[in-house]
This record gives sequence, structure tokens and C-alpha cells, in this order.
Amino acid sequence: MFVEIITVAIIGFALVSGGAIVWDHARKPR
Repeated sequence: MFVEIITVAIIGFALVSGGAIVWDHARKPR
């Protein structure tokens, strides 16, 4: 359904953005 597609897209975007933030912190320790 359309709602399921949006939900998967939101969750996928959150995982990708969250992973990018963690990866960025891991690569650039402060």
C-alpha cells in the first residue's frame, strides 16, 4: 500500500542518515 511505501522510505532514510552521522563521528574523532 501507499502508506507502507512511505513508512519504508522514512525508516530507510532515518537509518541511512543515522548511519552517516555515526560513520562521520567514527571517522572524525574530536
